[in-house]
Amino acid sequence: KASELSSANATDIKSDLAQLNQITNQSNSQALQLREQAQAAASDPQKLKEVLSHSNDIQKEFQQKLMGLQLKSSEIQNIRTQMIDNLLTSQKLYELSTTPNFDMKAPSEEFKQLSMRTIAIQQKVGAELDAINQQYP
Repeated sequence: KASELSSANATDIKSDLAQLNQITNQSNSQALQLREQAQAAASDPQKLKEVLSHSNDIQKEFQQKLMGLQLKSSEIQNIRTQMIDNLLTSQKLYELSTTPNFDMKAPSEEFKQLSMRTIAIQQKVGAELDAINQQYP
């Protein structure tokens, strides 16, 4: 419950950050591997679909881990909420990419908008996480 979360409590923030950073770091390393696989499969549509499907599975697993965190601070809860929003947006992108008429070279306007949205969320969350990690080492 939001009403039960602390605010500006260094102990809670550090504890929450430790939990969040652990699962985020795991997810980031998997994402880098998938990016390399996607680049290698760029000329093979079937292989690329397999990589995207695997990526979607990893994102769902990460979302479950995020939702399972027992957070105490409103600051980290806010970041988690944004991360989940981004994962839901990524899920929608994946669903659009699996439609029969999808063409990565000519994506729909909705796909373009969602792509820009997910990039913006990632940049915002990244900046917030960097700042709070520096503030609470």
